[in-house]
Amino acid sequence: MIAITVFLEAHPEHTDALLAEIVENAGHSRKEPGCRKWEYSRHLQDPLKFCLYEVYDDVAAMESHLASPHVKRWMEEAPKYFAAKMAGRFDIIGLDAR
Repeated sequence: MIAITVFLEAHPEHTDALLAEIVENAGHSRKEPGCRKWEYSRHLQDPLKFCLYEVYDDVAAMESHLASPHVKRWMEEAPKYFAAKMAGRFDIIGLDAR
């Protein structure tokens, strides 16, 4: 399985707009066949910071997700709402099987 993590820091005046974009993206992504998990969190002490955590069956599912119309829209629209972004793609090697 493959994980994508994304850390975002919103422009203060665009926090609500960024959150709305995240919620919309999550709704579409969760319907994809290879998507196992799509979560988003807000930092406890800094409400401008968000973390997205996505899990896909395999690289093909991740690539399909990244090529989808809603992700292309996200890549065009969302950046104007955040001041900083850090992202990575990971091979899950320690799965919590509880």
